[in-house]
Amino acid sequence: AYSYIRAANLLLEVLPKYASNYTEAQANSFLGEAYFIRSMVYYSLVKRYGGVPVVDKVIDYPASVSFEDTKLFRASEEDTWDFIGADLDKAIELLPESNQKGRANKYAALALKSRAMLYAGSIARYGTVDLNGLVGIDKALANDYFELAYKAVKELEKSKRFSLYRKNSDKEKNFAELFLAEDSPENIFCKYFQR
Repeated sequence: AYSYIRAANLLLEVLPKYASNYTEAQANSFLGEAYFIRSMVYYSLVKRYGGVPVVDKVIDYPASVSFEDTKLFRASEEDTWDFIGADLDKAIELLPESNQKGRANKYAALALKSRAMLYAGSIARYGTVDLNGLVGIDKALANDYFELAYKAVKELEKSKRFSLYRKNSDKEKNFAELFLAEDSPENIFCKYFQR
């Protein structure tokens, strides 16, 4: 997972130096995708392990950092979720409303933020804090995370770009078509397979 995080960090550090080679919209889209990918990787880590080491810069050992700088400790689970939320806020700000098929856009970032904050709120509400906060979130913060999830969903809903698939009046066919239709109004972020 940290190789993806390093690649995202590298892009976030290096692209601004070469931003003049791209239009502002392209550069923002690339940066937004890097924030999106980094948050998605951290989301997959934190839901399995609790707090994990948060790396927000390229660690280039031994070229520019000492061995001591490579010793990273686990952040609290709360700090890790907050880092994910901050990355997704940056992604939402930078990403375009539409992008190439299979690439993240503003709405994919909103959907991921809603899911991640709902997960964090559930950890706070139903979990317990252990290992001095490395695992678990204080119960008092549950509603704050639920509120962030709610706001992201409302923003997604406000766009009116997505809805339930209802193209066929026959419910059985409708259900079958739902998984095959590339133009389904339920598709927010899809992984496309090409031969």
